[in-house]
Amino acid sequence: MTAAGTMTSASSRLRRPNVWLGKAIPLILLVFVWKGWELVLFRIIPHVAARHPRLGTVYAVVMHAALAMTLLSYFKVYLHSQAPPREIHPPPEVLAKRVIFACDESGAPLRCYRDRCGGAWQAVRTRHCRDCGTCRPLFDHHCAFMDNCVDAETHKAFFCFVTYAAVVLGLGLLPLAPPQWVALREVVRSTWSSHAMAKKWWSRWYSWLGGPIWRYLGAVLLGYRQHRQALETAHDSKVHTPPASAHEVDYLSVPRLSTLAITAATALILLIALSMIFVVLRNASRGLSTVQVERARAYRAQRKRAPLGLEPRYDARLRLWVPTDDVGGGTILLVEPSIPLFDFGRRENLRRAFGDRWWKWCLPWVTVNAREKPHDEGKKNV
Repeated sequence: MTAAGTMTSASSRLRRPNVWLGKAIPLILLVFVWKGWELVLFRIIPHVAARHPRLGTVYAVVMHAALAMTLLSYFKVYLHSQAPPREIHPPPEVLAKRVIFACDESGAPLRCYRDRCGGAWQAVRTRHCRDCGTCRPLFDHHCAFMDNCVDAETHKAFFCFVTYAAVVLGLGLLPLAPPQWVALREVVRSTWSSHAMAKKWWSRWYSWLGGPIWRYLGAVLLGYRQHRQALETAHDSKVHTPPASAHEVDYLSVPRLSTLAITAATALILLIALSMIFVVLRNASRGLSTVQVERARAYRAQRKRAPLGLEPRYDARLRLWVPTDDVGGGTILLVEPSIPLFDFGRRENLRRAFGDRWWKWCLPWVTVNAREKPHDEGKKNV
């Protein structure tokens, strides 16, 4: 590829949303983690320890251990090399056409000339990532949250990350959600029926602009603001309430919009993490990748539109060279995306994805050696 072609490919990558999101989202996550850690260290742990001293110690140790594992798993994916493929030429057995391999229309091994690949050989499940600008073996998907690809070398670390992130978020939400629910109910009780709220919000036409969700969300935001102003007014007027015990005075129980926002964000991200754990385990148990699932879904939708006279946009079928003798003879086989070509059974699929022992699945530094070579995959099922 010429230098001009390389520059054109690089400039086209910069126009992709995932490239820009990959630069911005990690910084946003860093701020979220830092603020969340401050809340855990200075507010949540004292909150738990004040009620159950021994439990507070255990909680602090488990929380920080899970947070450390989350960061370790994250950076194992984030810092993974995005260098072009090292295997430029196919192995001798592929060149001799004695094994099954992905091929083009003429039966030659697939090569990639896009971006920085420079004609590198593409194995069966190797895909070119347009966001990273290079081919990745056993490509699953490009993750903008980590600014990198989930592939053969990062798949397990990605699973560890979403698992430990779910643990951290769940541990943070358990002691955080109940007092925030109490604080929210207090704000609703003390402000929503007030004359000021009726005048500024409930009676205004714009409170219905976004439907019921906008109406009640706006009421919550205004309610927290009015509640804070009422507390400031009471403090300035030197209106004192009877002293409360140390057990009753709790930072988390005081209505604060910032703490409510952190709680809502934590709950939302926890749901996302749990759904991702489910998807990763489901796909791994079936011997599938995310890109395979999406391509098969798009291909089925495309086939349904065929009777309407619409031209197909792409062919999602896998083209394989299948040898028929030992002297280079063979045939080209088109495999439908719905055929479970890489399904070796649930147990074997999980072993290939995460390792031989289940307790090693959440150890991101343990390398999975159970995978076959990329050009050997699919022999069993073809």
